[in-house]
This record gives sequence, C-alpha cells and structure tokens, in this order.
Amino acid sequence: MSIPTQSVIKLAEPLFGSNRNITADNCFSSVQLVDQLKAKGLTYVSTLRKNKRELPKEFLPSKVRTEGSSNYGFTSDKTIVSYVPKKNESVVLISSMHHEMETDPLTGGSLEA
Repeated sequence: MSIPTQSVIKLAEPLFGSNRNITADNCFSSVQLVDQLKAKGLTYVSTLRKNKRELPKEFLPSKVRTEGSSNYGFTSDKTIVSYVPKKNESVVLISSMHHEMETDPLTGGSLEA
C-alpha cells in the first residue's frame, strides 16, 4: 500500500463504518484507496492524476476529444469521469459515491459533484 493511501486510511479510521464521504486531493487518490475505503464503509470523491496505470487511455487528453465532452466509466462500485474543459486537456474524477451519467441540461457539460 502506498504512503498516501496509508495516510488517508489512518486519518479516516475514526469514521470507519459511518457511511460518510472522504474528499481528497489527487496526490492521495488511487483506485486501491477507493477500494480500501469502500471496504471500511466510506465513499470517496476526488480528481485522479492522469499517470495512474489503472486509467484507460480513453480518459486521457487527446486531440480527438472535443471541448466540453465527457467520458464515463463504471464498475459496480466506482465511477470515473473524464471531462475536457479545453482542447488537449482533461480533468479526471473518481467516485465511489456517484453512479449516474448526468450532464447539465443548460450547458450539456457534466454536472458538478
């Protein structure tokens, strides 16, 4: 287990089993952390660094993806969203709390978590 993951687990110990949500910076985020917290009765929401090995290439910045587009990826207990705010950029979010593919009806973009 990585040091950032160990740190979050240690800090979250008093909350285990409370069904609360943890929101953290991307330097702490990993799929492993989401799984660990889910097993302890907590949900997790954060941005995810694009260098994570578990992240499919379809979620990375690309010249093919249009500005304002979103890609969604789902497992039974995790959601990953990749949003393109500007050409050749993407913001990747991971959540064990949100499991719907929703977009803002006014802008066509993703609803903010």
